[in-house]
Amino acid sequence: MKNVAPIILFVYKRLQQTQQTVEHLKLNKLAAESDLFIFSEYPKTAALTNEVKKVRDYIKTIEGFKSITIVERPIFFGLAKSVIAGITSVFEKHDRVIVLEDDIVTSPSFLEFMNEGLEKYEFDNRIYSLTGYCYPPALLKIYKEYDKDVFLLPRAASWGWGTWKNRWLKADWAVKDFDEFYKNRELQKKYDLTGGDKSRMLIRQMKGEIDSWAIRWDYTHFKNNAFCVYPVKSLVNNIGLDSGTHTKNLLSHTTEIENKKPKFPEDINVDEKIIKEYKKHYKKGGNVFKVKQIISRFLGK
Repeated sequence: MKNVAPIILFVYKRLQQTQQTVEHLKLNKLAAESDLFIFSEYPKTAALTNEVKKVRDYIKTIEGFKSITIVERPIFFGLAKSVIAGITSVFEKHDRVIVLEDDIVTSPSFLEFMNEGLEKYEFDNRIYSLTGYCYPPALLKIYKEYDKDVFLLPRAASWGWGTWKNRWLKADWAVKDFDEFYKNRELQKKYDLTGGDKSRMLIRQMKGEIDSWAIRWDYTHFKNNAFCVYPVKSLVNNIGLDSGTHTKNLLSHTTEIENKKPKFPEDINVDEKIIKEYKKHYKKGGNVFKVKQIISRFLGK
């Protein structure tokens, strides 16, 4: 492949999950052709120093990639600032990236899928990102007559995903139009058509109640009428829902990893049946309890 995207990995204090994430990633055919950038968070409290040190000692031993660049934060950044700053810095020299956190295990076909998608949709301005993740059937059931391996959703993903520099630079991390959004109930209703939790999360973010880069990245999709490409069968799984800083007391929704690489269709358009099924699970009532739990982690609460 001519233009293999660099991989960005964010790590903190979970040694076992980090090791699993890296070992699965190394099984990918394109791992040896990929530049790996690792951003290591500084301990938030002195009590975490030893755990962070163990992770930092481990990442210095990693092999199997074209190159490895390690950035050890000298102060505590927090999730949102770390992700935004890390990705932005890699985009100074690259035009596309693949992003993972330290609790995402991948299929051996994940990197091929992501790189092919980043190549295929580079000039499709409807698409702002793609992901290797797919919701488990309990949260999104793809109807059996659907004959493609991928589909579009008007919602960004944060579990094993990728994007391009020109889309990333569209993000307004300060959300300068927030006052207008906050006063405009109709605009909030429109945003919530793609997830009944989203306006609430954006408002909480801007009030300083949560620390989420992902809700602002999703809002970037919304403002640009953009989509994320999802595989019908997931190529990633989250192994940290029971131990992450942002996932305590959340219900774990896991899905089996697909080893076979999905095929991209010649053309892709929004499938209204899938959108309808998706919306059923992201409106008030019904499955709102379990949906709120996975989405809180999915959007980096």
